[in-house]
Amino acid sequence: MSLLEQSQTEKEKILVLKSMGNFGSKELLVPIKSIIEDKSQPLIVRTQAVFALRKISKAFPKLVRSLIPLHSLILIGFYRATLC
Repeated sequence: MSLLEQSQTEKEKILVLKSMGNFGSKELLVPIKSIIEDKSQPLIVRTQAVFALRKISKAFPKLVRSLIPLHSLILIGFYRATLC
């Protein structure tokens, strides 16, 4: 079982996602993608999963674009709009 699956609170999930993003390995795309697509996850967790892709997308932009649908980018825009 991965740390992401073991995480119980939003805060724990966000910390794991930040660590995954900092690591920047393409092997982490699948678990990050699963969080993004899981509508049962809180919006803040899903948004943090999208942010975790930043470092990976710099190294593998075509791979990230092919795996992550446009709705993920819309999710970020919606989240930012709710903060204003």
